[in-house]
Amino acid sequence: MTNYEKLEAIHCAIQEALNGNLLELEQALVFVEQLREPYLKEKTINQDYKDGWRYIVWVGGNDDYYKNYKDAKRDADEWKDKGYDDVIIERIKEIG
Repeated sequence: MTNYEKLEAIHCAIQEALNGNLLELEQALVFVEQLREPYLKEKTINQDYKDGWRYIVWVGGNDDYYKNYKDAKRDADEWKDKGYDDVIIERIKEIG
């Protein structure tokens, strides 16, 4: 579904809600979250960058932030030595 189609569905859901039919609001909220997520991520990443963070070490779904690669690499290696195989180092770049 395109972003335009999502906006149309949201518009329709609001119109229906104004007429007393609330059934489409839940799906409309899902679409709103999908449309705003990229903007929230960009804002968060830019703030992380401004705060001096340059790397994220992901272990599973958990994240640790680092200001230099040496520290990030050291901790990533420590997690791998403990037997974790889902360890990723992500470089933070300013967006925009």
